[in-house]
Amino acid sequence: MTHLRSLPGASNRLRLFQIDLLDPDSILAAIRGVSRVFHLASPCIITRVQDPQRELLDPAVTGTLNVLHATKESGVRRVVVTSSISAIVPSPRWPTDRVKDESCWTDLDYCRQKEVRI
Repeated sequence: MTHLRSLPGASNRLRLFQIDLLDPDSILAAIRGVSRVFHLASPCIITRVQDPQRELLDPAVTGTLNVLHATKESGVRRVVVTSSISAIVPSPRWPTDRVKDESCWTDLDYCRQKEVRI
């Protein structure tokens, strides 16, 4: 977080909060008084996932819905929700010299072949 605190104006304008996306009250506390929210968080598990629905999908959906409900309740004017990098990685057949964009998706056949559980 040091890099964020070193940004110009950060000492006056940047506030960092640790929240639990599954705890709506912690989200409300973090966004109180703001007009814009960038929701970037999603579960990311490096080791093998045993139950993708329970470990990844359910918390991602619930966390995003909690953020959206909290922003509506707080009167936030604009919300930006980003996708997880898991939507595009792994994609080993994607050309290495081409930027990954909305047309690049995780290669499900590759995941099945390598027993990667996403």
